[in-house]
Amino acid sequence: MKIVLKNLTLRNFKGVKSESFELSEIETFIHGANGTGKTTLFDSFVWCLFGKDHLGRSDYHLKTWDKSGKTSPKASCEVEAVIVIDDKQTVYLRRVYAENWVKPKGEAEEVFKGNETLAYINDVKVTMTEYNALVVSWCNETVFKSITNPHYFPTLSKDEQRSILFTMAGEITNEQVAGTNQAFIDLLLEITGVSFESYRKELFAKKRRLKDELEGIEPRIDELKRTMPEIPDLDAINKTIEEKTKELEGIEAQISDVSKRSESANAERMKIQEQINELDREYRQIAFDKQKKQQDDIFAVKTKITELEHKNREGENAERIAKQKIEALEKEKSDKTLLLNSLREQYRSISAETLVFSDGEFTCPTCQRLLEIQDIEAKQAKLTENFNNDKAKRIDENKKQGFAVSSRLTEIENELKSVSEPKDSEMFLGTKMDALKEELEKVSYPTLLTPRQDEIAEKINVLKVSLQSETTTTSTEVLSSQRKAIQSEIDELKSKIALKSVVENTNVRIEQLEGQFKTLNQELAGLEKKEFTLKEFEFKKNSEYESRINKMFEVTTFKLFHTQVDGQVIPTCEAVIDGVPYTTQNNALQYYCGLDIIKTLSKFYDKYAPIWIDNREGVTEIPKMDSQVINLVVNSSVEKLTIV
Repeated sequence: MKIVLKNLTLRNFKGVKSESFELSEIETFIHGANGTGKTTLFDSFVWCLFGKDHLGRSDYHLKTWDKSGKTSPKASCEVEAVIVIDDKQTVYLRRVYAENWVKPKGEAEEVFKGNETLAYINDVKVTMTEYNALVVSWCNETVFKSITNPHYFPTLSKDEQRSILFTMAGEITNEQVAGTNQAFIDLLLEITGVSFESYRKELFAKKRRLKDELEGIEPRIDELKRTMPEIPDLDAINKTIEEKTKELEGIEAQISDVSKRSESANAERMKIQEQINELDREYRQIAFDKQKKQQDDIFAVKTKITELEHKNREGENAERIAKQKIEALEKEKSDKTLLLNSLREQYRSISAETLVFSDGEFTCPTCQRLLEIQDIEAKQAKLTENFNNDKAKRIDENKKQGFAVSSRLTEIENELKSVSEPKDSEMFLGTKMDALKEELEKVSYPTLLTPRQDEIAEKINVLKVSLQSETTTTSTEVLSSQRKAIQSEIDELKSKIALKSVVENTNVRIEQLEGQFKTLNQELAGLEKKEFTLKEFEFKKNSEYESRINKMFEVTTFKLFHTQVDGQVIPTCEAVIDGVPYTTQNNALQYYCGLDIIKTLSKFYDKYAPIWIDNREGVTEIPKMDSQVINLVVNSSVEKLTIV
């Protein structure tokens, strides 16, 4: 697929207010001084397709800023690209970065709600999903940037470059590398199902373990040899032990004779000691009984004191409750007396009431004529009857209330009399308490020894004097000390005889360690041989990949592997021209290398897209390309971007 950019139009995009550029299908030169927007053109093309600039930044400072640092309000950033696919299909792509202003309900002014990206294909608005799907159907982002920017691929990470290059080279199987080399074949059989890296780590771990064990064996052998004692003269030692044993037997006989003489004296001493112990037990039992009786007496007195204190508190509580009840009854008595007086006054008032007829009471309400005599008398009789009945009823109610209040006053008087009468209570509580405290002090005072205790103490003293007189005058301490010294000499001589077995065991252990050292060295050599075979295999495979990859490029070669000082092969990826790495080349050769890479990538992917060469004025010659080339040239005499 060949992609050709026919026209590129920018509106309010990164300082460009409105510009349109018609581009040649083969090669275009765009001149302009520094700061006129050459790189912006490349950014606008990439942003139109992928929403990023050529450095991969999304929506990065797209708007046009004035000198005061402000942007034009509601101004949209737009890029429109006219693209021709395979000289057959022309597609109009337009991406718009617009401000979203809305007018809230009830508000007079619009409010900024953020930015949004709009997409158009052939002037038809589409979703970003549809837009991106079209662009990706032409070429994915990484490949597109790799075939449009000469500096892009060499600046990818080493892993990304290697992934693309190895994909281009195709798979080289381990079996192809091994061929008929038996060592390689055996290696592949051993690492079946495991990656080379895992196998290498496994070998390294095993070697590390073996080396650690080997490093620990030699010092242990040296230590055993250094600390191994010399074998002593066993005949001389056995003779000395025999002499010392006879001497020890003689001392044992002397100690036995002294022991027999002291057995009788010891038996008598034990008998006296038993009598002393028995008397001491009786003495302590008497003391215990006295102490227990004293504690019981103290407990009994304290119990009486506690009961007396409890009774005293109960009396105080009863007195306090009675006082409160008297106060309540006196208050109720006063209230009831006032009520009774009020009822009496009310009774006198009701009794004094008389019926009085008002003027006009016996006049006809219709004609205002005085009623007939018989009607007047009848009405007076009825009113008088009603008045008397009501008066009698109120007097009865008054009497009923008065009797109830009077009865309650009588009850209150009786209750006051009952509460105020003195109660039967404990008299002289203070005197009783003082007496109990004196009694407690008496029973708490330390008791004197009993006559029996004095008698027992005197007997114990007599027996202790007798016990001291029974002590044997014969001592075996000197003989025991001699026996201990001789036995120590014999033990030391026997320990020297034991050195023979120590030396024999040490020699056996040294032989074991030396055999282990030899076995571990053989295992280590086998692992190192496998590691060397693995390195040879990887080197051969790496060389095959490098050869196959580098054949695809005209002037550029890639160094894909680096061998360290310790022989370990480290994956890398570095473009090289004439033996000089890309990163140290001058600008012209870097462009030449980048274009050579683009040429190969385009051929492999069958994708040919516009190649943008910035700072073209520094490059005198470029290889012939099958893609459209857009050259950006710094020209200080051109103040506005101009296609030349």
